[in-house]
Amino acid sequence: MILYTLNRGGRMSKKEKHGSINEIFMNIGKKQEEIIESYTEDNTDNNLSHDDKEQYEEFTSFDDDDNDDEYDNIDLDEEYEDEFDNKETFSPIYKYLGVIIVIGMILVLDFMCGLKLGIGPIFAIPLKTYEDGGTIEYYGVGYKVIKYNQIQGRRDKEIGPWSLKYNSNPITIQDIDFAISMKDDKNNTIEKYNNKFVRLITTLQKNDTSNKELIFGFYDDKQEFEIELICKNKEIQNNNITLEIGKETTILGKLSYDKNKKFYIKNCFIEQ
Repeated sequence: MILYTLNRGGRMSKKEKHGSINEIFMNIGKKQEEIIESYTEDNTDNNLSHDDKEQYEEFTSFDDDDNDDEYDNIDLDEEYEDEFDNKETFSPIYKYLGVIIVIGMILVLDFMCGLKLGIGPIFAIPLKTYEDGGTIEYYGVGYKVIKYNQIQGRRDKEIGPWSLKYNSNPITIQDIDFAISMKDDKNNTIEKYNNKFVRLITTLQKNDTSNKELIFGFYDDKQEFEIELICKNKEIQNNNITLEIGKETTILGKLSYDKNKKFYIKNCFIEQ
């Protein structure tokens, strides 16, 4: 306990008052140091209860070796190895799928160019040439193209599998038989002769100069059986020939049934 000395009717002098304040702060500072020292590591056991002491030891104890062993038991690379294995498993599948797509695009492009535009083959290798005027066989990835170039005969292009055979023998048909067949069974007749190399025995009916085409065919007076066959002037291979209307004519070429429901003869060789 701190005692203050009173004088002059119980009042402190300024000097005594100043000294007492300093003494108070000094005593407070010493008390704080004693409190802090009582909680140092050396006195911890004396200031903590039994339960607090156990919690303190558990909290402050840290074994580096045990911690290292705990982390060593964790396989940090396992997840990444599994992910890598999955990538290795699926990666070849993507590669093969990409190759198949590319090959498919090549086939479609070559077929479209060959059938629609008459270009190519682009992605096929010429492996055989015939001494018939220059017919060439091309081989591609799973397909074959025969580009006919006979001196007088076949001049079209045929696309098919590797087993596709060279064939310069046309299907011979007379226009009246063709007309009867179309009357009796139109669908089967179209399927049989469409895109086939044929020899047609027919009659020149008209020279259409406005459309630059020759019209052949058979017309029945009773209009029971009729057939019309058209050959564009640009498709005539021997265009220096002189033709007479109403005269029997033999035509070599590729027969095609188009969306206008008409038969056209391509790469025509005409004889009268």
